[in-house]
Amino acid sequence: MTVAQPLPTEPLRAEHRALLSQLGELERVAGELLTLPPDVARARLRRLIAFLRHHLLPHALAEEKVLYRAVEAAMSAPGAMATMSADHSEIQRRIEALDAATGPASALSSVPAMLYGLSAIVLLHFRKEDEVLLPILDQALSHEDAMQLFQQMAAEAGESSEEQPSAPA
Repeated sequence: MTVAQPLPTEPLRAEHRALLSQLGELERVAGELLTLPPDVARARLRRLIAFLRHHLLPHALAEEKVLYRAVEAAMSAPGAMATMSADHSEIQRRIEALDAATGPASALSSVPAMLYGLSAIVLLHFRKEDEVLLPILDQALSHEDAMQLFQQMAAEAGESSEEQPSAPA
């Protein structure tokens, strides 16, 4: 019996699983938000927005700068990742709208729908990456090339997360 070797893209798949476990908080907060005192609700939202800004958005930027270029090269199809980039733009727009909707003068009644919508977009986006894009790279890259790619992504994500301002706690 042979032991299957991990896929070259396994490190990115593992990162997606880790992010997804944290992103479950979007739907948990959406379900509980309107039952919480407003100050508690806003504090939970600020923590969630900080996670999105400091972890999810840097991950997306690293994908833009490194991963999508590698997929386009593997496919010999410049511009093929435009729809994935559009997902990232929409995710960022929704995070900004969510941040604006949590201000002290804002009513929180629209926030659960915003959280559910953001969750749906992110889940679909990760699914497209895991089921469509990463298999392309599994075929095109050696394990060594994939590791270099992920190191570049980690460097990009680290740089971009350092550039992000801290969200209030």
